[in-house]
This record gives sequence, C-alpha cells and structure tokens, in this order.
Amino acid sequence: HDPEDFLRALRAQDVGYFHLAGHSDQGDVLVDTHDQAVPESVWALFGKAKAYFPNIPAIVEWDGNIPEFPVLLAECEKARRFKPSLLTMPIEEKAPEVFEISGEARSNLTNYAKFFDQIVRPFGIDEEGVANLKADRPVPAMTGLKVYNHAYFLRLEEVLIDTFPALAFITEEEGFRYLLAAYLESCPPMGSSLKSVGQNMPDFLKDPTSEVDFDFGVPLLVLGELAALEWARAEAFTASDDGLALTPEQLREFTPEMWEKARFVRSASVQLVVCYYDVLPVLQAIDKEEVPSPPYAAEAYYLVYRQGDFGILEYKITDEEAKLCRALERGATLMETCDYLGTSMPGYYGSDRIAFVAGKLLAWSAQGWLHLQEPQEYIKFTA
Repeated sequence: HDPEDFLRALRAQDVGYFHLAGHSDQGDVLVDTHDQAVPESVWALFGKAKAYFPNIPAIVEWDGNIPEFPVLLAECEKARRFKPSLLTMPIEEKAPEVFEISGEARSNLTNYAKFFDQIVRPFGIDEEGVANLKADRPVPAMTGLKVYNHAYFLRLEEVLIDTFPALAFITEEEGFRYLLAAYLESCPPMGSSLKSVGQNMPDFLKDPTSEVDFDFGVPLLVLGELAALEWARAEAFTASDDGLALTPEQLREFTPEMWEKARFVRSASVQLVVCYYDVLPVLQAIDKEEVPSPPYAAEAYYLVYRQGDFGILEYKITDEEAKLCRALERGATLMETCDYLGTSMPGYYGSDRIAFVAGKLLAWSAQGWLHLQEPQEYIKFTA
C-alpha cells in the first residue's frame, strides 16, 4: 500500500504514538530488527505522519546492538525536534473522528483487522491476509507477511522466556515452544504493549478446557501456579508507585475516628498468589540453578513484593494474612477488614482480632506496602 494513502485513512483517535526503528536489509525483505539507527526513509515517512498527526508522541525502539547512551539520546532528540513534511495532497479540514478516504485506503482499512490478526497469531496465515497488500513488489506479499509473522512470534518468545524462565526450564525447549504456540493461538496479544503478553498464561494453563496436547511430565495446574508466581514477580517489578506510603509513625498518630473511617489499600507492588501446590520452593531452586523437587499438594499463599527499586522477594503467608491482603486489594477500613477475616456476627469480634489486623497494618506500613485511598482527608503530607 502507499504509506501516505494509509496515513490519510487513519482516524486521529486511533493513533496513540509513533514507533521509529532501524531495520535489517535481507536483500529481498526488510526485517524490523530494531538493532540500528533509524534510516532516512523512515524519518521521511515520520515527517509525513507528523503532518497528519502533529501532536502525537513518538518512541525510538533500539533493542539489539544497543549503542552508547549518547547515541540513543541523539536519536530521541532528533525525533522530538523533527519537523512535519510537506504533503503531496493538502489536509482537508474535517471533524476529528471523520476521514474521507479513497477506495484503496478504505479497502486497506477494511482488511487491516484481518491483516493484524494474522500477524499476531502464530503461523496462522492464509491468502486473505495479503488481500490489501500490493502484488507488484519484488517480494511476494505472502513472503513478506510470513517474515513479519515469524519474526513477531520470535519476539514474543523472547518476551515470554524472559517473563517465565522457570516455566521454560520445566517444559524444556520443545515443550515450551509448543506451549507458546498454543497459548498465543488462544490468547493473541491485541494490546499496544508487550508488557501484558503473558498476563493470561497462568489461567490458560489452569483451565482444563485449554487445548494443550503435550506431555510435560508435570500437571498443567502445577505449571499454571508456577506461571502465576512468575507473573506476580513481573507485576510487582513493573508496578508504578501508587502514592505516598503510610509509615508506622503516621499510623500511631491516628485518632480513634481516623481508625474508624480510613480506608487502607495495599500497594500494587505487592502481589498475592494462591496455589494448591507448594510451588515456591520449585521457583527458588530454579533461581539457584538447582534441580527442583516435585511440589507437594497443599494450599499455599504467597506474597510477592518489590523491595527498593529492583529487588523482588516472596514468602509464604498464613490463611488469615491472605484474607487481610484480599481485603486491602480495593480498600477497606479496619472494621471491614476484621469482618472480612470471618465472624458469625459482623461487627462483633474480640480485641485479639483488632490487635491482629492493626499489628499487620503497622508491620506492612513499615515495609512501605500500605496506602490510604484518600490520604488528604486524614494526613497532611509534606512535599
């Protein structure tokens, strides 16, 4: 397709940001390898894109053969200051959500969903996928689509190996590749970020209806729970700082009225994982490059949390601590939390229950795991 024709077909609300990257010239195909500087042909197209969408941010992708930081910074600065190009056709004034597009561009847009679907599904290409690609090019459209599809699968494989190294170790190379193909066929990544590619892996493995026909030598439930622990590590590591954490000193200054009304929330960098096999020792053994022993069947609760900026730790907790963690997931008062722990008469419990919950809140605040849903109502924080 003609790039400028395609740009005219896009609606402003569908454009989030631009990707800029270098590619490798393989003779008959260009492979989007992200391993070198952005070429001039891409900068020229970027200039046209900025003319149509002047206020859209851009990201420079350089994942392989990464140069020194000043080189990366120079590419980013070039993208930041790049000027829009003159267009071969004037931009018509129209409502932001409406574009009058040519027949060819309309055909491109109609077939784009099919085109995208065949890119993200592993090896799921048919002739319909090239219906909107020009056939009069040196490389057949089907060949180009297969190159992109296979390269995208390999990139997803890299991401999932990085996210689930213990799962890859247990299933071994052949089994893991089979698992990835089955998973991506069932849960193709439809979002704009690779961060979420593995989010459905634990549930996929635990689901008895999943079409997984491979003997891993390990129950799928065990693999799913191992994947859940690894996904919790990823979530804890990438969680954004979600406000100022409560300190024990601040909690000790709470008045009885504040204890009654304040709604406590656990940090997003703290993840609760519930398992029916004790799989944490398996994960920790693989971390140490040791051969793990098979896990035994037993209900287990784990907290996975970020320590400092980069460290990820986990430990086993009790049933009551797990209930407390669940209660604080969306916010709860001290009394609501006591009720959540279980009582035959909500609102009626002994001082030992209140002491347990208050003690845990103090301990978790010392770890930086506790926040208030509406801190401005209770504590005057200083900048």
